[in-house]
Amino acid sequence: MKISSDVLARVLQATGKQAGIEALQAQDLQVIPAFYPMLRAMGPIQRFGGFAPGARQTDTFMRRDAVAQNGVNPGTDKLLATFSRGLWRITGQLRSMCDFTPAGITSAGFVNFVDDLGNITSWLETIEFLNLPQQANAQWEVCFPTDDWTLHFVTGQSGAGQNVFVSTSIYAERLL
Repeated sequence: MKISSDVLARVLQATGKQAGIEALQAQDLQVIPAFYPMLRAMGPIQRFGGFAPGARQTDTFMRRDAVAQNGVNPGTDKLLATFSRGLWRITGQLRSMCDFTPAGITSAGFVNFVDDLGNITSWLETIEFLNLPQQANAQWEVCFPTDDWTLHFVTGQSGAGQNVFVSTSIYAERLL
């Protein structure tokens, strides 16, 4: 199997292994087409209370957050983490429960990725349904080409007499 030099160059640049012209001159990578046993070595987890969400994360970490909204509330947008460039495996979970039926389909909560230019990609989402607990789970392996990609925890709005509880858990594993 052959990995093209263009893909190899982008991976080398994103992980900081080579920069500029060095990465562009990378040779095609030849991989022997055979099966090999694989050992997945994980790094130590940073302690939960040991970082601020705005501080750029450079190593494996865990994060949890929750929001309970009672009555009129425009919703929230909380910064969960800021990532350094490189290869990451991110596992996320989003849970929600509300005690009302919305007019139309509205979201109880989101977990969104925002790139370094401000573009938003919704990753996990739950919809408001009367007394129906919801859970969304996902795992994503992603190579951030630049620093300062962020992960946000967003809740939808609620009205008078409405209660919403939304929580999320994130495990982000730095691979390279």
